[in-house]
Amino acid sequence: LILDEIFGTDHFVNEIIWQRKFSQAWASAQFGVTNDTIFYYSKTNRRTFNALYSKDDENTQQYIRERFRYDDGDGRKYMKSPLVNPMYRPNLIYVFHEVQPPKNGWLYSKERMEELYKNNELCMPDSPNARIYRKIFADEYKGQVIQNIWTDIPIVNPMAIERIDYPTQKPEALIERIILSSSNPGDLIFDCFM
Repeated sequence: LILDEIFGTDHFVNEIIWQRKFSQAWASAQFGVTNDTIFYYSKTNRRTFNALYSKDDENTQQYIRERFRYDDGDGRKYMKSPLVNPMYRPNLIYVFHEVQPPKNGWLYSKERMEELYKNNELCMPDSPNARIYRKIFADEYKGQVIQNIWTDIPIVNPMAIERIDYPTQKPEALIERIILSSSNPGDLIFDCFM
């Protein structure tokens, strides 16, 4: 309510759930509290938001294990991504290295396809009527876009080097994510709790 009063209800952006631990160590007469809630507000309608990516959560790790399973023999894992345009694009309908185009056209221009071909980023089929796929390499994969439930940043454990025994100390990784997603280099950051 105080944040609504200060910033205005129209400047509320997100509620972020930070799952700081996975379970409580004791039984009690209530559900265990394993998360904190972060309210993201903006001072004006003009705000900074930088999408961030993560490879650290278990779902993304599973995705990487399942999808990045191809290898050209060089040890570099990749997944195949279709190059079919979802919309009908007559300007992107062309034969590429004797391979017939999809019904709606390719995803990229002929020049871009040639660039990908020269960089060995395309899986070329044996048949002219089969599909071409783009190689997405695991070592270049940024991860999944981070959403509003953060499960990949643990609390500062008692033995951590960053631990200074401040009663409500937050992990540096959590502070870093907040700063990187909501500001740009050179912006002024104010920690009102000091």
